Amino acid sequence: LGLFVASEFSGTIDSARMAKNMIGSDDIHIIDTKSVCLGSFALILEAIELIEQDKTIEEIVRELEKLKEKIVAVAALDTLKYLEKGGRLSKGQAVVGSLLNIKPIIAIQEGKLTVIEKIRGKSKTIKWFDEWIEKNNYDLSDKTVLLFHGAAYDQLKQLRGVIEEKYKIKNIIEQEVGPVIGTHSGPGVIAIGFLNK
Repeated sequence: LGLFVASEFSGTIDSARMAKNMIGSDDIHIIDTKSVCLGSFALILEAIELIEQDKTIEEIVRELEKLKEKIVAVAALDTLKYLEKGGRLSKGQAVVGSLLNIKPIIAIQEGKLTVIEKIRGKSKTIKWFDEWIEKNNYDLSDKTVLLFHGAAYDQLKQLRGVIEEKYKIKNIIEQEVGPVIGTHSGPGVIAIGFLNK
């Protein structure tokens, strides 16, 4: 069983499919998570749970294919510089955004990077997350919630405090973003992810 980041962001899944076809095995199952770090990680945790419940590989694949549609993951970036360097934003957009102190809130939707909101100033980030959770009627109680950051642990702790105060969360996993994601997001990023099931 292989769970891969969205094919729109990486060719790794295509290589895995080619390898599967070369081998000609029906025992290899490849899933495009249509997400990146947070969403993929949420599905991996779910796969582990299903394996521990002694589900068959077919049951696991079916369940993960359904659950990938329920991934919720958003990130607040502190700077536009790294999106511009990674080719995800034009230089002009990055300059204007920086001058206006715009902090984009991004999500991966249908496997594509989408700016879902633009806020002005870092201080409004935690409030935005809180209001976004409420506005979308997300109930984080009894869920595993993933909190990721890039050199922004203090902000992550603030976000954790806000959500722990409101919800009876089953489990919170904190993680620093890895180098590949960090290259595109830059320092100061904070993100939240969960399966809305």
